[in-house]
Amino acid sequence: MLTVDATTFWTLLEQTDVLQLIVETFHALPEKYQRLLFWREIEGLSLQEIALRTGTTEPVLSTELWRARKLLQREYQRRRFKDLLSPR
Repeated sequence: MLTVDATTFWTLLEQTDVLQLIVETFHALPEKYQRLLFWREIEGLSLQEIALRTGTTEPVLSTELWRARKLLQREYQRRRFKDLLSPR
């Protein structure tokens, strides 16, 4: 019983650390990317709705969202694994 509780505890701590890292990484993005990701991923707005808000076209918006996601992913991985990689 104690082992299960300890495992659950450490799993929760790790998830909290991961969540904190995601939040920090999100806030490190340019404001433009934060807004686009928030509208699309959190609020669930369609590309058409976001395009109306930003005054841009859907193809341009699609490219910008792709860039925002890639930057978020790359920055998250850099932060998450920085201690595992030796400096170059």
